[in-house]
Amino acid sequence: MSVDLFWREALRACPWPVNRKSILLPAPFFPSYEWRRLLLLISLAVSLDMSGCAGVGALPFGGDSWKEEVQLHDGSTMVVERSQSYGGRHEIGQSSPIKEQTITFTVPNTSTTIEFQSEYGEDIGRANFELLALHILNSTPYIVTAPNLCLSYNK
Repeated sequence: MSVDLFWREALRACPWPVNRKSILLPAPFFPSYEWRRLLLLISLAVSLDMSGCAGVGALPFGGDSWKEEVQLHDGSTMVVERSQSYGGRHEIGQSSPIKEQTITFTVPNTSTTIEFQSEYGEDIGRANFELLALHILNSTPYIVTAPNLCLSYNK
């Protein structure tokens, strides 16, 4: 059987309109140029939109900083500045832990500025302490922290 005879028989037996290039798939699976272009633009827009979401926290460096209004035990409020940077050891697929964190504030009724920093601990691969609370009593600041992992208890 010659090649031309094979193609003629294949084209006659096929229930949908085909040519030699599309013998394996029906014609509706080959959209026109306009449909391909529209599909490309939609997929490009969706991928750009989703890539913006995927990048948040994905890199092993970077950080955040913000201001918080803290209510003290006597009902007064004060503004503190906080910052965190991310990095250190983590499992694949998990976000990076807090590498360092800082809290900076001015003690009320004084001009004393205090900065507390929980630094990176090489042995645990993250910040040594986790900040929990801030209290000021008689112009004496108290910063409440919790150790990060068991090895931080030794510090």
